[in-house]
Amino acid sequence: RVRAFVRAFNRGLLYSDPSRGPISDYGLPVGAAAGFGLEYYPAAHVANDALAHIGIQAEFHHSLLVESSGPMDIMYPTTELAWHVGLRYRARLDDSGSQLAPELGAGHQRFRVERGGLDNASPAGVPFVDYSYLRAGVAFRANVGDFVLGGHVAYLPSFDLGAIGQELGGGFGHGVSASAVFLYPIDLGFSFIAELDARVFILDFDTSTTSRSAAGGATDHYIGLNVGIKWDMPSAARL
Repeated sequence: RVRAFVRAFNRGLLYSDPSRGPISDYGLPVGAAAGFGLEYYPAAHVANDALAHIGIQAEFHHSLLVESSGPMDIMYPTTELAWHVGLRYRARLDDSGSQLAPELGAGHQRFRVERGGLDNASPAGVPFVDYSYLRAGVAFRANVGDFVLGGHVAYLPSFDLGAIGQELGGGFGHGVSASAVFLYPIDLGFSFIAELDARVFILDFDTSTTSRSAAGGATDHYIGLNVGIKWDMPSAARL
């Protein structure tokens, strides 16, 4: 299964118990992105046993021409990207094709506000984020008449926080992601897909190791709406 999509997203970063240093909350009302996803079951081409239901999955998206508004209406180029890869096992629940699929993998989330020009440095107090995380969750789908409903939930323990961790003394992040998916088959294996997703990272900082900035923690959320096309290979559509 391959899918391509465009995306509208919102991002908000909110600190808790800030005590010192040039740190400030951040909000992006809406931004645009594009991406693709892959779900591939190699053994499904030659078998229909348990091995045929072990698959590889991957997803990537990148922002498109996003800018953040700063003081004096200065616009700052802004980059957001995310990816994850992993394995999944799809278990059929009934003859209609409904499935439950445990997933295990790893991923990365990045958000950067760049310089606004040669004379405009990046805004103070908005450190970059580069979360590296493991991903453990479950996806589900159910055939309902002429369309398909699905989604996922996953836990994202984040062991590397990137620049925001370096600025605030390091720490650990607890991430959660969830989505709801609507899929409508068109023809020749193609389907229209719409997906609402949310990803939230709750960050705990070790403020004892930094002298420049300090905060007890932060909540960083990303909410997106994806719209695109999905294509099922014939062997995948039969399973």
